[in-house]
Amino acid sequence: MQTSFALPPIWQNDDEMYRLMQRIKRPREIDPTGFEQKISFWSNLIEDYANCHRVVVVSENALKKLFSRTFPPDGAVLSPDCLHQVLNYKLENGTLKIPEMDGLISKLAGLIPDADLILPNALQKFSEEFRRSIVSDLESLSPEHLVYIYEDYEKALSNFFTHELSRSFVEQTLLKEGYIRIESSSDIKVFFLKMLTFNPYLQHCNVYAGASKIETPVIHLA
Repeated sequence: MQTSFALPPIWQNDDEMYRLMQRIKRPREIDPTGFEQKISFWSNLIEDYANCHRVVVVSENALKKLFSRTFPPDGAVLSPDCLHQVLNYKLENGTLKIPEMDGLISKLAGLIPDADLILPNALQKFSEEFRRSIVSDLESLSPEHLVYIYEDYEKALSNFFTHELSRSFVEQTLLKEGYIRIESSSDIKVFFLKMLTFNPYLQHCNVYAGASKIETPVIHLA
């Protein structure tokens, strides 16, 4: 069951929020308290929002828009100027990942405000929960294998992941890593589900292909 998202009480404090919105001007070595406060506040807020809404894909621009705030007395709307620094910090410590791209572009993607960034913990958690919900909520067409009508799968995916970018990325990841296989050669379009512990960092995984298995490379998120 999803929990509802609520902004922390400090969000109502104009002075504190104005301070938290500002760029990090001094490094941790000089101002460890101020550095940690901003990094922790925005990191926790992003993770809380993602967990409540089953979000696995974010971008700097989308988060700035989401966490914009109006300040009195003139009603100025500010977005967190330190968010770019926070996201780069999360990229460095591994709590945020860049989808695999070619060469230098991959390294620079984290600096582009519109670039998609992946929350790996949320990806693993919600992909696993979604696959288990399929088994518990849908009726398999086979007593021996996990085979389901594709339309039911699409509906379940949309209901579970209401965030469109996250839904698309999770579906792509499950397909490429071999956790699901879509079969359209029969009269009814179906998909096959493979129940293993979800791990987006496996180098290879087995994919069902008729009676045999083939090796398929996975998506590397960094």
